[in-house]
Amino acid sequence: MSPFLLCLDSGTTAVKAAAFDRHGRIVASAERQNRALRRDGARIEQDMVATRDDAFAVMSECAAGLGGSVD
Repeated sequence: MSPFLLCLDSGTTAVKAAAFDRHGRIVASAERQNRALRRDGARIEQDMVATRDDAFAVMSECAAGLGGSVD
């Protein structure tokens, strides 16, 4: 079992990742603004491929802060 828990928060304004140790302390984190959001009046649309790419990017950045990688 890994000594860290990697969590992902993919929202409409930002995609974030954080790694926690066994004591619940944040030991690494990364965040990107959600560039995939488009507004047209009251309508909101997200490009899920771009959101997925951002999710992989923040998880990789977070893992790199721990000296690891995301495969």
